[in-house]
Amino acid sequence: MSTTTNSFQFLIKVILLGIFWVLGFIYIYSSKDLYEYKKLVWVNEASDKVLILFWTSYFGSKNKDPLSAMGINIAAYPPECFRNCEFTFNRSRITEAHVIVFHSRDLNKLDMPKFRSVTQIWVWMEQESPIQAPKDLELFSGVFNWTMTYRNDSDVVHPYGKIVPIETSPKNKSELNAFLVGKQKVAAAVISNCHTNSKREVLIKKLKQEGISIDTFGNCGIPICPRGPRVLRNGQNCTESEFWENLAKDYKFYLSFENALCKDYATEKLFRTLELGLVPVVYGGADYQRIAPPNSFIDVESFETLSHFAEFLNNLNRNEEEYKKYFEWKENFKVGRGGGWCTLCDKVRKHNLNRKGGKHHVPKVYKDLKDWWLHYTVDGDMKPACRKPLEYL
Repeated sequence: MSTTTNSFQFLIKVILLGIFWVLGFIYIYSSKDLYEYKKLVWVNEASDKVLILFWTSYFGSKNKDPLSAMGINIAAYPPECFRNCEFTFNRSRITEAHVIVFHSRDLNKLDMPKFRSVTQIWVWMEQESPIQAPKDLELFSGVFNWTMTYRNDSDVVHPYGKIVPIETSPKNKSELNAFLVGKQKVAAAVISNCHTNSKREVLIKKLKQEGISIDTFGNCGIPICPRGPRVLRNGQNCTESEFWENLAKDYKFYLSFENALCKDYATEKLFRTLELGLVPVVYGGADYQRIAPPNSFIDVESFETLSHFAEFLNNLNRNEEEYKKYFEWKENFKVGRGGGWCTLCDKVRKHNLNRKGGKHHVPKVYKDLKDWWLHYTVDGDMKPACRKPLEYL
């Protein structure tokens, strides 16, 4: 009897210990104050050099330095862009860093710095849409000073690309004409996510039903060559870059349909298409008139019905001279890099100069980061950052 009683008491103790452990874990994880503010000035603000510490990995990668991990080629940017601006993954240099960057996708509340200086800027970086926002984003309210996203109301605007004035003589017109004449297929789409919030997959299906010839590649269609080393695909050796080059040679239009319809959200689907030499057919939440060259794209939502759009696109496909007009912008503009990291370096340099000038400014803090990311303000009114798909989808 006593053995049974002792066993029961031991079991109760184990259960209670487990409950306390779970509650303690929940408390620690949900606490907004995992670190302690230190009123210390660690960084050398007298120096012109900026140190940016990437605290998290980038989609799980910490190979080499942060810029390399993100596939950024410094040589492709103006020399002044990264002047006196150093990036590192080395956490031991936290007391030197002017800025700490946290990639939203790799955030872990249990892996945050345990202390911070009031003069150190913490930056929340996100390139995906709010639809894909981490579920625990509310746990990071009152933590970050700056936001770094594609949205125009971010502290550091970090777009996927931008259109810049051309500085050199434009491409030979005869060469461009020969390139355009060689296109014999109508429209292509590369889709990796087959079930999206924007219902782009439904839109593609309906456009095919309206008589538009569309070839779909990627996870939702014909496989494409992956990134990295050359591989054997469909009996041929190929790379991802060669796939895109061939796509541009063969097709006239590319369906630049975003997976979510969110404010300012325009990804590489737009900028890469413009750069390669296809006419993007857009469906998204960005202001394309503002970010794209004039007469360079076609917006599905600018037509009353899909039938009207299909008729327009098929007519344009048959009219060589009208089609060429969609490339006249190349005489004055070109596609440039987004430049978000250049913007960050420049902003930090200016911030440090202000502090050296006696303006001991402590950066603001986002008290409700999740609310800011899921909404935006227009004339004082809060609006959802993302909208629903077209009614007929």
